[in-house]
Amino acid sequence: MTVHNRLVRGCSLVGVLGLLGMGVAACGSSSKHSAGSTATTAAAAASASAMPQAIVDAANKEGQVEVYTVDSTAEVASVQAAWAKAYPGIKLNYDRLSPAEIEARITAELSSGVKADLIDLADDPFVQGLSAGAHLVKPTGPSFSDPKWTGSAPAPAPEAYVEQGGPYCWGWNTKLVPNGIHSFDDYLALKPGLIGIGDPAANPPALVPNFLSMNQAAGYDFVAKLGAAHVKPMIYAGGNPTTAALASGEIGASLDATCGQIAQQKVAGAPVDYALYNGYYLINTDEMIVKGSPHPNAAQVFANWRASQAGMQAMADGQASILFRSDVKTFLDVTGFKSTVYKPIADAQVKDFINQFNQLFK
Repeated sequence: MTVHNRLVRGCSLVGVLGLLGMGVAACGSSSKHSAGSTATTAAAAASASAMPQAIVDAANKEGQVEVYTVDSTAEVASVQAAWAKAYPGIKLNYDRLSPAEIEARITAELSSGVKADLIDLADDPFVQGLSAGAHLVKPTGPSFSDPKWTGSAPAPAPEAYVEQGGPYCWGWNTKLVPNGIHSFDDYLALKPGLIGIGDPAANPPALVPNFLSMNQAAGYDFVAKLGAAHVKPMIYAGGNPTTAALASGEIGASLDATCGQIAQQKVAGAPVDYALYNGYYLINTDEMIVKGSPHPNAAQVFANWRASQAGMQAMADGQASILFRSDVKTFLDVTGFKSTVYKPIADAQVKDFINQFNQLFK
């Protein structure tokens, strides 16, 4: 079963919380509201998620908040615009980095002095290590006790919360692959150089499990067959550069881009499309406050806003795929699909797969 760019119409998407092989939650039916009712609901939600004024006042005196993120430019732009309206006195500074760069910076800053207030990462063992070393601060805002928020339970540490879930999809350039992708076998039949894949060594926590999940979803050793097919894939340092190459026509099909990454390019007018499939791989991006950060009050205000309806809606407006609030709409309908949810993989297995990948494709 696949879905080609299927949109959610008037329904909310709850985060995927199941274990390996479990089905994802379905959206509820839509209902109509008057403008007055909608405004009242929004006002009530804002009031319920409001931080204590003393903390907001202290955050305004700090004047800014610094976030190291792996989020896309579209997501960052949407969040910054919404945040500026909510808290005009607190400047939101985003530093977009690779996962490896974030981890290297934070590791160095823990010794030399912390500069980041919050970080976004999809690397459970690293996050758990920060937690075990008492390098994180638990968010305290009222949004985290809102029953409509469900993003704390699946996080890998008590101080972390899930910013978004990213389902990996089949992707293609509609000009270069006009018939689309309908199965893993379709990749094996593509011309040499037309496929783009991520180098698992560039981001092992995300890409190694994704490749392994492809084998499971395909029902055979897809990675080995891809190597034997001599399709000579182009290799990139992760989903963002792969998606950019897909949009520009440098490649015709992708294997390591999420639905959200491709959707952002499509909204921008690129000739791309995507399809979700049974057994798709889901990885969550976690966010957390760093202990000893330079703007601790602003960090708490941002974390609380991020988990609120307004904060999650800003992510949805930036084409985030799966969000962990029951009252926020996203573009992707995962109803009826089964997912493979992220689980840390032993270092030895990661090393073995990277060696196999290098032998097949480098």
